[in-house]
Amino acid sequence: MYMMIRVGWLFCLLITWFYADAQDIEDKENADRIGKIYAKEDFAITRSANSYTFALEKVNGKQQVTALLQASEHYISLKDDVKLTRGVFFDEQSKIDKFHVLTKEGNETGIVPEISDYEHDGIFSSDVRVLTFKDNVWGKGIVKNITYQKKIFDVKYLTSEYFHDVLPVMKKTITFIVPEWLTVEFKEVNFTGYQVVKTVKPDLKKRTTSYEFSIEKLIPLKKEDHAPAVAASYPHIVILCKSYDAKGSHNLISSVDDLYAWYASLISQVNNDPEVIKPLVKKLTEGKSGDEDKIKSIFYWLQENIRYLAFENGIMGYKPETCQQVYSNKYGDCKGMANLAKAMYQLAGYDARLTWLGTNDIPYDYSTPSLIVDNHMICTVLLKDKKYFIDPTESWIAFNDYAHRIQGRQVLIEDGQKYILDHIPAFGIERNKNETFRKLVISGEKISGNIKNVFNGEGKVNILNGYAGVRTDRQEEALKKFLIRQNPNIILKNIVTSDLNAREQPLTISYDIELNNAVTSTSNELYINVELDKDLSSLMLDSSRVNDYELDHKLFVSEHTEFILPSGYKVDYLPKELKRKYENFSFNLTCSQVGNMVVYEKQITIDNAIIRKNDFKDWNSCIKELRKFYNDQIVLVR
Repeated sequence: MYMMIRVGWLFCLLITWFYADAQDIEDKENADRIGKIYAKEDFAITRSANSYTFALEKVNGKQQVTALLQASEHYISLKDDVKLTRGVFFDEQSKIDKFHVLTKEGNETGIVPEISDYEHDGIFSSDVRVLTFKDNVWGKGIVKNITYQKKIFDVKYLTSEYFHDVLPVMKKTITFIVPEWLTVEFKEVNFTGYQVVKTVKPDLKKRTTSYEFSIEKLIPLKKEDHAPAVAASYPHIVILCKSYDAKGSHNLISSVDDLYAWYASLISQVNNDPEVIKPLVKKLTEGKSGDEDKIKSIFYWLQENIRYLAFENGIMGYKPETCQQVYSNKYGDCKGMANLAKAMYQLAGYDARLTWLGTNDIPYDYSTPSLIVDNHMICTVLLKDKKYFIDPTESWIAFNDYAHRIQGRQVLIEDGQKYILDHIPAFGIERNKNETFRKLVISGEKISGNIKNVFNGEGKVNILNGYAGVRTDRQEEALKKFLIRQNPNIILKNIVTSDLNAREQPLTISYDIELNNAVTSTSNELYINVELDKDLSSLMLDSSRVNDYELDHKLFVSEHTEFILPSGYKVDYLPKELKRKYENFSFNLTCSQVGNMVVYEKQITIDNAIIRKNDFKDWNSCIKELRKFYNDQIVLVR
């Protein structure tokens, strides 16, 4: 009997070992298969499931609809000896518990997560925290599972769910189990081009409806320079919890009316005391002949004297600081600066309103009533049926001019118990036209002459910002470095600028130039490069790039260069013209002889500040031709 038990035990052990080895082999084969698809990745997520349930609870003595996220994530190592770091975010409106890192068999790994403040780029103060765990994995094909719960105390802060991850995802499922007493809308954003499977399943017994969204084989979310905002590019679900029934119907945020009502309730709690700024407002408006001059004077003072610092600290992410606090600190976030502007304009006798909007990073407008719809606040002055949009966070921008990031954006303007919806004006590409006029003389191996630059729009603002940020005793040196673009052969003299404080005028910079080693000569010929700046020549876009390429603003480069020919020489060869025009960009470069001059004209435009992935092939083809043109030369013969 004992021998039979022993043999049976050994048989079971062998079966277990065999099964475990088979599983290990299967996992390694799975890692090999996935690794061939994502050769640069160390890990992949094989299954990720996020499931949300909702409840009606008392939170700090107030009845709230809460959401509970139960998350599970299986990951597999694709290589040997690799390290994984994962993070889960939370803030004052949420908490995380029941966090576990488990082996494939469901055993605890003993990995203890760390909790720390999350450092945002450019964020001065934030309530966001991150729970982080680090795992050293020594073998390919190792499978582990992360599970946790996240409680959101108020569903208006549950705004969106994304499918992509920084790791490749083989299958992602997002489920919302909605009780019949809760009205929720799920808005599908950027789903085009993705195979998202949506399943709706009512459960009559539990009186709930399950909304499941699933997708497979997602490439990693890549952080790339000049990538558009994730919200503008990647598929996600916007969650709109609108109302609930509990002894009657209760609105959450079912419309822009509700969103504005909540914003207005926060504004009503701001205890402004504008007395301290009265003398300043009087000083800024005294002696100004008209309304626009007074509005402009306050606007420019705000730009020059209040520093912008972003806050995302709890409710202060939505509620402005008082005008007196921002004035005293001499810094504030967009809400605080807008609130100070409003107080100053009201003291000056104008109808000034706080105004909410989303910058061009936000792909929604106020037809989507959610906290996700805006990320910025400005001030609007209403005067004689005209609206003046005042954004104090934009230094050195002219009055009645607007940064690219807010042009054309829908705005929500406070109006007592009501509100006004409007749009900020949008400008064409001419606003950003940067012009260069050159008159150059060829003499021996040197080129000399005069250059005049004319900057408008974003180019002008960027230069003025950079110039103002340099110490006074180094500004001239900084300006020279900007103009010569690190070309050691250029010598500048007699630099003259327009009034750098005249924001409403184009910025002009004129100077004399000597360009050495610019002409190659033989006994009978001269070779001259027509191009000095080589704009965009390095901007070849990698075909493996995941995202579109987005510039900071629309681009319009216009140059006119005249080369006066040396005595005794005639033109033997001119670079062939380059003319290419596409939907979002164009290149037009020509050389021609006019009398005793060669005239070089260059015009490059990028109309919508973005180069789409499906345009990369055409773009790169243009850049190759552009490089060829830049490297070509005028040939003169004696």
